[in-house]
Amino acid sequence: MRAVVPLSRILKDAEIFTDGDWIESKDQDPNGDVRLTQLADIGDGYWINKSTRFLSSEKASQLRCTYLETGDILVARMPDPLGRSCIFPGDPKPCVTVVDVCIIRPNSEKVANRYLMHAINSPVGRRGIEKHVTGTTRQRISRKNLGKIEIPLPPLAEQKRIAAILDAADALRAKRRESLAQLDTLLQSTFLDLFGDPVRNPKGWEQKKLGDVCDVRDGTHDSPKYVEYGHPLLTSKNFKDGEIDYAGANMISDGDFEHINKRSKVDVGDLVMPMIGTIGNPVLVEQEPDFAIKNVALIKILSGSPDRRYILHLLCSHYFDHITAKTNRGGTQKFVALKDIRGIPVPLPSADIQHRFATIVESIERQKTRLRAHLAELDTLFASLQSRAFNGEL
Repeated sequence: MRAVVPLSRILKDAEIFTDGDWIESKDQDPNGDVRLTQLADIGDGYWINKSTRFLSSEKASQLRCTYLETGDILVARMPDPLGRSCIFPGDPKPCVTVVDVCIIRPNSEKVANRYLMHAINSPVGRRGIEKHVTGTTRQRISRKNLGKIEIPLPPLAEQKRIAAILDAADALRAKRRESLAQLDTLLQSTFLDLFGDPVRNPKGWEQKKLGDVCDVRDGTHDSPKYVEYGHPLLTSKNFKDGEIDYAGANMISDGDFEHINKRSKVDVGDLVMPMIGTIGNPVLVEQEPDFAIKNVALIKILSGSPDRRYILHLLCSHYFDHITAKTNRGGTQKFVALKDIRGIPVPLPSADIQHRFATIVESIERQKTRLRAHLAELDTLFASLQSRAFNGEL
């Protein structure tokens, strides 16, 4: 077991150990020449390259923003997961980042940036972060508290050796993630090839409202008394990336479960879709559910409805954002009303084309299932290497 050192001491001679900058929406400019990186860009050990927000160089100078450099470590001070870090790979545009991101530019003569990133992301780093988290509804870690986490610091040559081993293992995970992303891209392009862009509807498909071709309802709006053991009551946060995530779900009694399900019982083959916060992102329920829903849209496929996989991918596409941008009723938090979901115009291709698409989806999903299983094995291997690396066993 190696001796551990507070991060603040490790970074005493660092070029930068600072927070991102406070940039309000009014400061942003879609035509700006400075890219605003965000929490969504930071993966758990990898750069996501997702944000599309900008500001002008004049505004960045006025706000005294910190410009990122290739090789900087970016640490997310908010979930999910809290404390995840990645290396900034550089960008064609100058980049700054938001306040809930910590920027670390270590002294390269003493600390290897990739070693430090892996250490922060390791079980040792995560346990340290958990000790210093503040907040309940919105957990975060301050830069000062981030500096208190303790991580091992061997000599520089040893840091580089460990980082190289972890990088090699992580590269295998990255290839699996890339393969999964390519399959998602294939599905998107197949959808557009068969049906055309639903925003423009170039193939002239007849359109009907979603509420006229499917049974569209929502979950309870009440807040039942939570119990220690019972049935999960899932909200918008529990549906993301096409999956059901039970993390953080509250439990309700048998009686409340039955009462809610009189209005909005979820069955296999239904689509459930967040209505508050991160709206959209529907999930197809493929296993017998034992949960109830709150503030979540429920779309039931009827005998004469379009194919559920077609509806799923239509609502996953940019078309949903295009339609709901006109009706979003939220302020700081996005919200889409049930009547607006019912009113979404649905292009209606022929049943044959829908069936062809569904067959392709099933084939691609089988491939994704195999890749996810292999990725899970690689994740387990990587976690084992991390644990050994930062316990002095690698």
